[in-house]
Amino acid sequence: MDNVKSRENSQPLYTSAAPDRGIALRYSVYPDRVELLLRFLDESITISAQEIMDVYLVSGGITEVLWGTVKRRYPLMALVWCLVMDTGVLGPHVLLKSASGPVRYFRFKPQEPEEFVEACKRIRSP
Repeated sequence: MDNVKSRENSQPLYTSAAPDRGIALRYSVYPDRVELLLRFLDESITISAQEIMDVYLVSGGITEVLWGTVKRRYPLMALVWCLVMDTGVLGPHVLLKSASGPVRYFRFKPQEPEEFVEACKRIRSP
C-alpha cells in the first residue's frame, strides 16, 4: 500500500521551470507537498501540504510589495523572513507562506502562476 501511495505522490499536479535568473530551477506541486528545486548542490526545498498556510498571487514590483506591506495586505514578516527564488518577483508572482522552518515566505514566478496557486489550494483542501 505504501508503494502505491509513494508512486501516486511522485507525479506532480503542476510543474514549471523557473526563470533563468535566480536560485531555483523548477517549481512542482505534488499531492502531498510543494518542491522548489534549487540550482546549487542539486537540493530542493520541500513544503508539505499541511505546512502551507497560504498561497496567493501578488501583482509585483518593489513599490507594490512595500505598499502592500504598509497596507497590511502582506505581513511585515513576509519581507523579513522571505526567500526570493527568482527575478520574476518584479512582476506578478506567487507568495507562499509556510507554517514552519527558518524561511516562512517564498516569492517566485512559475510559468503559469494562477495554475500553481490553484494546484496548491487543491492539496491544502482536506
